[in-house]
Amino acid sequence: MTKIIDELKDALTSNKLLIKSLNDKSSFSWQEDYPVAVVHESVRIKEKDIVESLKQVGLLNSQGFSLNHYTDEIITLLDSSAPQYIKKISIMCLKGETHTTYTFKEKRPHDYWKKVENPGNFQAVIELSSYDTSKDICQIESELRDIMRSSKEVPSVKKIAFIWIVTVPRSIDLSRLLKHYFMEKYEIIQKEDQTIYMGWSDTLGEVNMRYFVCPPN
Repeated sequence: MTKIIDELKDALTSNKLLIKSLNDKSSFSWQEDYPVAVVHESVRIKEKDIVESLKQVGLLNSQGFSLNHYTDEIITLLDSSAPQYIKKISIMCLKGETHTTYTFKEKRPHDYWKKVENPGNFQAVIELSSYDTSKDICQIESELRDIMRSSKEVPSVKKIAFIWIVTVPRSIDLSRLLKHYFMEKYEIIQKEDQTIYMGWSDTLGEVNMRYFVCPPN
């Protein structure tokens, strides 16, 4: 985990795009927009025209169920046809090569989502967020919790490391938020006009979401 964090810090302080900096000299592979869940069956899709279009291109079978095995091309097709019915994370850190094929499985017969299987080289999930001064710490916390809650629903993701990288103007202080969810496992990178916070947990399942910085009304 230390090596992953160190490589991320180096990339965040470079002048290159994050993903380019990581893949230029990292010992890991870093894959953007990694798919972690796809809709399981047509009864979950509200729009009849989307159901028909997915059937026509072979993304739903005659019983109305989605595929178990996907290529990059099929993921792109689903994402362009029905983006609300596929879930992605910002970056997946992998030990070894990036993926061009994916396997998804449902836990129960009528689950909403089929969730991605770990082929054995998942290392960490990296989620990227960015805010301007229109959002306060409470709104940012709500969105962070949504991100973590969504990922916790994917067993293969819940079991690996989770890293949240958020960029805000220097006038916004999120250190209380980072301490609350990640305790001492966070870093602050100051740039000329922005602050980058990076918080992490060895597994997403370890993040305690029982308590809030901003308790809901």
